Amino acid sequence: METIYIGVDFHARQQTVCYLKTETGELVTCELKHQDKEVVRAFYAQFSGQVVVGLEASGYSPWFERMLEELGGEVWLGHATEIRRRARWRQKNDLMLHNEFPRLHRPAVQSREVLRMLRYRQKLIKMRTMSKNSLAGNRAASRPGPGQPVVYQSRTAGTGHRGDDSGPAVAT
Repeated sequence: METIYIGVDFHARQQTVCYLKTETGELVTCELKHQDKEVVRAFYAQFSGQVVVGLEASGYSPWFERMLEELGGEVWLGHATEIRRRARWRQKNDLMLHNEFPRLHRPAVQSREVLRMLRYRQKLIKMRTMSKNSLAGNRAASRPGPGQPVVYQSRTAGTGHRGDDSGPAVAT
């Protein structure tokens, strides 16, 4: 069974796909919109055999990578900067050769899930620290600074006992 290589230019709302039909030698290019993810799934499900999908690393692609793995495809994430650097002196489609495609390491699915949970935990810790620092800053702002008088409330103020002066005591 032949390996089918598919190149994808992936964007936030659409993707441009390019692949070769080995039976006819025809190079097919098409555009898929991401609004209807079932159409995208059906497009990639049509390929039988080993499917290798190469795309540049992108923050928009995790859902797409998961979908391809569910369909049994292999995902090659390319190092975007390295691809652009090599494209200056070589045709970009020549990079799809297995030995030359500048791939990024992709951890296993379980490792990615653990990393996702660790990032979420770190985010919660950061929010907690920011809240605590904000509260500490509010307390510090309510204290008098150097050179300002310290105001004490009399223990007996307002109780009618002796020592009731008409206001707070000021230390000098």
